[in-house]
Amino acid sequence: HIGAQVSVLAESMGMKVVYWDVIPKLPMGNATQISTLNELLAHSDFVSLHVPNLPSTKNMIGKEQFAQMKKGSCFLNASRGHVVVIPDLAAALKSEHLRGAYVDVFPTEP
Repeated sequence: HIGAQVSVLAESMGMKVVYWDVIPKLPMGNATQISTLNELLAHSDFVSLHVPNLPSTKNMIGKEQFAQMKKGSCFLNASRGHVVVIPDLAAALKSEHLRGAYVDVFPTEP
């Protein structure tokens, strides 16, 4: 439910919020549900990831997904460490495809 709370905060700052979830949920506020992850990545300036630890979410964001994101967009992972392929995130940052990233969790915590 953290993603839904973040969407309310983002809306209060003037952002248009769209979302996609691995488990369908009702929107909060004026958030609009997007039908696929690929569609969300292609349309978003800022992607905030908040997914549960499921077999289907392991490595769900990697090279292919970062390539689908808008050039200059930002990425935040506040879910689980095994959801994002960290070397692929680093490559997207080094190539300047992504403007920035925030990673709250890692596959192996320091």
